[in-house]
Amino acid sequence: MRHPLRRASALAAAPVLSLALLAVPGLTTPAQAAAGDLDPVAAQRAGGWLAGQVDDGLLTYDSFGAPFTDYGLSIDAELALAAVGDQDATVDAIAAAVAEDPTVYTDYAYSFDGAQYAGRAAGAVAKALVGLQAAGVDPATVEEIDLVGALEAQTADTGATAGRIADVATKDGEPDPTGDFANTLGQAFAVRGLQAAGSDEADAATDFLLLQQCGAGFFRQDFAPATATDQACGSGADASVDATAQAVLSLLPQAGDAEVDAALADAAAWLAGFQNANGSFDSGTDATAFPGNANSTGLAGWALGDLADLGVGAASAGAAADAAAWLRVRQVAGVGDCNRFDDADLGAVAYDDAALKGARTDGIVAADRGQFLRATAQAAPALASSTDAGEDAVAAKDLARKGRALTVSVTGLAPGAKLCLTGRGAGRGETAGATAGRDGSAVLTVSPGRAGTATYEVRGESGLVGSVDVRVLGPKTLGVDTARRAERGGSQVVTVSGLVPGERTVVTFRGAKSVARADAEGRVVTEVRISGALGLATLRAKGQFADRTGEATVRVVR
Repeated sequence: MRHPLRRASALAAAPVLSLALLAVPGLTTPAQAAAGDLDPVAAQRAGGWLAGQVDDGLLTYDSFGAPFTDYGLSIDAELALAAVGDQDATVDAIAAAVAEDPTVYTDYAYSFDGAQYAGRAAGAVAKALVGLQAAGVDPATVEEIDLVGALEAQTADTGATAGRIADVATKDGEPDPTGDFANTLGQAFAVRGLQAAGSDEADAATDFLLLQQCGAGFFRQDFAPATATDQACGSGADASVDATAQAVLSLLPQAGDAEVDAALADAAAWLAGFQNANGSFDSGTDATAFPGNANSTGLAGWALGDLADLGVGAASAGAAADAAAWLRVRQVAGVGDCNRFDDADLGAVAYDDAALKGARTDGIVAADRGQFLRATAQAAPALASSTDAGEDAVAAKDLARKGRALTVSVTGLAPGAKLCLTGRGAGRGETAGATAGRDGSAVLTVSPGRAGTATYEVRGESGLVGSVDVRVLGPKTLGVDTARRAERGGSQVVTVSGLVPGERTVVTFRGAKSVARADAEGRVVTEVRISGALGLATLRAKGQFADRTGEATVRVVR
């Protein structure tokens, strides 16, 4: 059993969203990349799309063929937009809509199989409270429900469950213990809400949340039975990435407390160690865990990014950047002529590869809109950890062969960033798209169809990345000028013309070879050794490519 935490009153009232401003004694220097090394474009686009889906302060989507206004998801979006920034109007609009009557979200009543069910969900109360606090709305101004009082009333005061939240549930007017579905996700929101409100219940709620952390460092999602004398996580518990990430986000405002610091460090290490090699996160370790998805990857990346900002966990910054890179690949994004998505969908984050493929083929259809909303709300803050690999550079070979593949390489990008190459001149009409890999590089391939100078411009999500000029060469008969007679054993001067400056040229005669580059006038002047039998022989010249050749006949004499 953990000892109760003792926190200073000033710390207990710390604002939920001011994590970057906290001075945390005893923690390491922040390991997150410097601000100039971060690429905010993906997070801003995700925030812009998400904000654009809000109507009258709430998110509505089709669920089982009917419109459903989702208050919980709307609050998720609000918290994400507050974290991403530059969306104050939408943050305020969501909070205002929730504040009109939070009981639409927190309370329920329905009849089923002849019985009447009613109740109030503690997790929903906590989430509504946190949403209002994030927008600076005083919960005391809400008339329909005292959110702080309601949450305190649903937080146990004594016994083994002290600090644990519980749903209020009734069946036909009588208490219904089977209607309590409170879990660690709601507990995390309760800790945030009560702590920011300066509630006397905040310490107990935090202590109970810490009890849900298991020995490996993760937080389990489901509580022990309410009747159990031991409420701490025991062996055999299933890991939950979502519960762990939400617990981290809720505990970060209390960083500086020794027990909280230890819990954060353990959670940071577990998250970084549980991450898949490709940067994604599965939902957990139980049999129903969903592999590599944007929801869990988004929450984990968000938590790791905030941990890195406070210097918690040696691997946090790198893990957050890897999660952002995985998410960015699955963001609906396109550049210029390479955009294969509907403009209205740009910025949304797909749940997985299949969802992204569907958006590319059919757009985000009504049946899938809820999934995209949820994935984007959880992924947008994680995308803020996108890292820029350095100075952008675009490169290609100086000379290319008409009709053959030409590769243009780009470096210094944010992993997962989208690119579009377009050609002018000899490359006119050519386009190619690519996505930067985890090393911040990409290769775009084109096939120039005409000879001449081709200029290729590479654009990214923020504009022009760079350009490169390539001389495209077609088939050509080269001029080969040399003396008609050559003495065996001597050297013969050969002039090759019709080349382009810098073109590699090979002159051969009976196995003897001379390699040179064409001068500024497109000529090569070189010598070859004369050997072999007397009589007529062919001297050959080959330019950069096999279809650029010339030859001359030489009589070998004594």
